[in-house]
Amino acid sequence: MKGYYIEVTNNLLEPKHQEAMKESVWLFMWLLDKMTSISEEGIGKVLGGKPIKYEEVKNDFNIARTTYVRWIKILENGKYIKTTRTPAGLVFYVNKAKKVFGRDVPKIEHHSDVAKKVSDVPKMDSDVAKTDIQYKTIQLHNKNNTDIQFIFEYWNEQNIIVHSKLTDKIKTKIISTLKDYSQKDILLAIRKYKIVLDGSEYFWTYRWTLQEFLSRGLTKFLDTPIDNFKKSNGFEKPKKEKRYYQGNPVVSKNGKDYVISGGEWLEFAGEDKDIEVRYE
Repeated sequence: MKGYYIEVTNNLLEPKHQEAMKESVWLFMWLLDKMTSISEEGIGKVLGGKPIKYEEVKNDFNIARTTYVRWIKILENGKYIKTTRTPAGLVFYVNKAKKVFGRDVPKIEHHSDVAKKVSDVPKMDSDVAKTDIQYKTIQLHNKNNTDIQFIFEYWNEQNIIVHSKLTDKIKTKIISTLKDYSQKDILLAIRKYKIVLDGSEYFWTYRWTLQEFLSRGLTKFLDTPIDNFKKSNGFEKPKKEKRYYQGNPVVSKNGKDYVISGGEWLEFAGEDKDIEVRYE
């Protein structure tokens, strides 16, 4: 594929844009690369107005559909892009677009062991990027492990709650989560969760198992800015997670959930989605 420069003004580096765009900046860059024309009003047309489907973007990014939809919503809410829905897909327009067309990228010689593909760069949440995490802390490509095994091992490396073995229940939960979230999103959410648990400036102290985190904590730690977990003026009392089923407390013991009703412990046979989580 012939390469071209993608022009981006340095205004994009301002904190307000980092906070507004987060990891959706990668989709924004993809759209800039696919722009084929710019109107006098500064509206960039992507692929000549050709409708684009999720599968086309997935070929380049390997992201879950939910992540793709979330990125589009972030960019639209921030007025970075506009979309028009058609039966064949979405037509994308980039606001305040700038691009120099047809300029070749100068060839740069790299040692083969050092050269990296753009697809290998981690799509890091801007909140996580603001911390001291370095790229080396999350090696997203591990050829010796499957996505499932790598997520399991990465969780144990954080030393939150270490699991002695990859059980069928944990494996099933990871597989179902990977249907809606990319491996990279899961790893970044785990890392943010670890930072919050270890930081004295954060109020969150509750420790989930991996299975519980994927059920109840993944979306929270993926989408919530890390500053929202900070103690209010340094005096906020940490809240504890409590679970209820139809108003009755739910407790875990020996790997099973029980509903306490009328003084009796009844084994819970429902699904996680049926449990109400409160922070009290």
